[in-house]
Amino acid sequence: MNHTQQEMSTKKKAKGKARKAKGAAKKEPRVWWEEWAKYSDPCLHGCVLPSKGHPVYEFMDDWQKLTQTKEGMQPFPIMEMTLQKHREVWDNEEMKKMARDIIVSIGTNLILSGKQQHVHNAGCNCHCIILLENYRYDDNGLGVATHRGAAEMRDINGGVERDYIKFYLKRVSCSCLKKEYSKAKKTQSKEGCCSYCRQKQAWNTLMVCNQCKIEQYCSRACQKAHWPIHKKTCHITTVINHLS
Repeated sequence: MNHTQQEMSTKKKAKGKARKAKGAAKKEPRVWWEEWAKYSDPCLHGCVLPSKGHPVYEFMDDWQKLTQTKEGMQPFPIMEMTLQKHREVWDNEEMKKMARDIIVSIGTNLILSGKQQHVHNAGCNCHCIILLENYRYDDNGLGVATHRGAAEMRDINGGVERDYIKFYLKRVSCSCLKKEYSKAKKTQSKEGCCSYCRQKQAWNTLMVCNQCKIEQYCSRACQKAHWPIHKKTCHITTVINHLS
């Protein structure tokens, strides 16, 4: 084999190795959560990204897998599964806050992207954040342990883009969302959702349950119709209200 043939053979091998490396990189799972947390780099909206191998990094990897399942799992079972697998994070206030701040950064960047589907996903992530902030686990499963948390969960359930932006704006250490919130306030009125018929209407027209101060209704008829369901949790929420 002459010098030219050897050179061609070396180049061929190098190209083959490059193709293999490219193929291997494609097979590696995409770290979606990390990309979205850094979407507005250099501003991370107050979050600190953990290094690979850190308990919060592992927590976020599992959180991503669960949020991207084909079945479209809801926030409560998602967070309950992370609780079972990552108790170390849930029981450590610093690590729990780190995880919360990362999800806040992700939600903020989803809103800043301007795409409607991303904004919807940011709204879903609000529930995960509320659960991390108001952690309670008992015989009924994972839930919120404060009145404020229960009220925020209610408002997000019946909320619009304006409510999601306000939710994140209160939790970031930067001003990245201020312009978006000013815009949303001009175009969207403050709305709430009836706990029974699920119809949205102006927030100031809804009546709140006198006992728990959480469930809200558009009429007495809806409140009465919902009572057989609501009475199972009304007293529990009332206790939370008095404790917080």
